[in-house]
Amino acid sequence: MKKDEDITIEEAQKVLDEMEIPVGTWENTEPSGDAEAFTIPSFKRIAGGLENLKELLGNQIKEDQNKIAELNMKLNRLKYGGGR
Repeated sequence: MKKDEDITIEEAQKVLDEMEIPVGTWENTEPSGDAEAFTIPSFKRIAGGLENLKELLGNQIKEDQNKIAELNMKLNRLKYGGGR
């Protein structure tokens, strides 16, 4: 059987049987409590949280860069005998 070829339901069932995948045993179920995790409002909430995280990380990076610059100045003063 070619990949692009249309197959009948019977052929599909035969292939699934050969792969030992049970056919006809699936049933409809109600969504569980965590199904809400995949809704648009939850994605918006997650996106908002990620935006906040992005801002916090950006601020932390700026603070760290300033601290590195300050420490580099202190190091150079110690190496080269600078003032205060």
